[in-house]
Amino acid sequence: AKMGYADMGSETNSILIKHLITIGAGLVAMFIAYILGSRVYHFVAPFAFGACWLFAAGLFIFGTEINGVVRWYNIMGISIQPSEFLKLATVLLLARQLSFRQGTID
Repeated sequence: AKMGYADMGSETNSILIKHLITIGAGLVAMFIAYILGSRVYHFVAPFAFGACWLFAAGLFIFGTEINGVVRWYNIMGISIQPSEFLKLATVLLLARQLSFRQGTID
């Protein structure tokens, strides 16, 4: 029985490096998100939501077809799916809206 990456040779190193870079970028983003105060998120939420919708709408013009579907941007060899950013922006906007109604929710 062969191991999954045994036939890939030196390509496993590039996969490892890619994952380490992704983990590092995620840790930096997590640290920045931690440092920013809740007031920043409260202010930015509606703008982020609108920007994400524009980013998603831009797929009709600038999107890349992958597996027969246009759901990604290809930026410098990296595929980016705008719906993932839209999910985060939706959570921020809903949290903002619920914070306005905090007294009536209880």
